[in-house]
Amino acid sequence: MRTGVWNRLRPAVAALAAVIAVPVLAPGVADAGRSAQTSSLTALELSTVETINELRVSHGLAPLTVSAQLFDSTMIHCRQMVEGGYFGHESPNGSSFLSRITSYYPRGRYRYYSVGENLLWTMSPLSSRAMVERWMKSPEHRANLLDPTWRQVAVGALSVPAAPGIFGNRPVTVVTVDFGVRR
Repeated sequence: MRTGVWNRLRPAVAALAAVIAVPVLAPGVADAGRSAQTSSLTALELSTVETINELRVSHGLAPLTVSAQLFDSTMIHCRQMVEGGYFGHESPNGSSFLSRITSYYPRGRYRYYSVGENLLWTMSPLSSRAMVERWMKSPEHRANLLDPTWRQVAVGALSVPAAPGIFGNRPVTVVTVDFGVRR
């Protein structure tokens, strides 16, 4: 779901995963964002980025570059959810996903800024293709994956042998995908 600063943020929640995106106009001039080194990504994270880019290219869209700043945001959120035993966009202190992402991927002096997020958790092994297929079945997630304005992406995945709360102290993999554009 996308809204502008002139609209109120309307969260969209899906049963398995959720997605939100917020474009924000900011004064200033755009410069190039920095990218993360893909060699630091796990096989699942790298494969998911590749699958997202294959999907985008097959729909006539530009592939996304990996952002180190967005990656930091994804990993912090995966850790928060696993350690806190919850699943959602908000941080444990109740702050919005926008606050979290902006603290790692700042607006700076860019004229246009927008971020979005897809989440997923599973207790059984799931390939990057299977994850993307699930997101494509949800209108909100599909919109994020195929949004032509995105320029950067990061995928954070965290697998643990046992997680509390809604995960029932069972093995779980939590995945956060953050999308962004600054120009």
